[in-house]
Amino acid sequence: MPTIALAIIAKNETEHLKRIIKDYASYFDAIDLAIDDDKTIADIKDLSVKNVNVYKYDWNDDFAGKRNFLASKCNTDFYFTIDSDDKILTPELIRQAAEDAERDGDAILYGF
Repeated sequence: MPTIALAIIAKNETEHLKRIIKDYASYFDAIDLAIDDDKTIADIKDLSVKNVNVYKYDWNDDFAGKRNFLASKCNTDFYFTIDSDDKILTPELIRQAAEDAERDGDAILYGF
């Protein structure tokens, strides 16, 4: 079975990230977050959720650089990205989609 991470880059988004962790942690093997402010990092670490990984990344006006940094930290077969204010309408289908992609030899899983 393939492993899947939820990867999110954020700044000052504590409440959105708490909601995401609460709503979606059970659907992913990991939630990887690249955050550039210390208060949000501390707030998320205080939740003590075992599959949440928090990485400090200072914003330098390079969205692609931050996205690529976080992608390099994902240690799963697939990673799924959303903005911190997004909602996943059918998170229960993500695992099946990854299994289908792995079976079919697909390297990219994309949905909208």
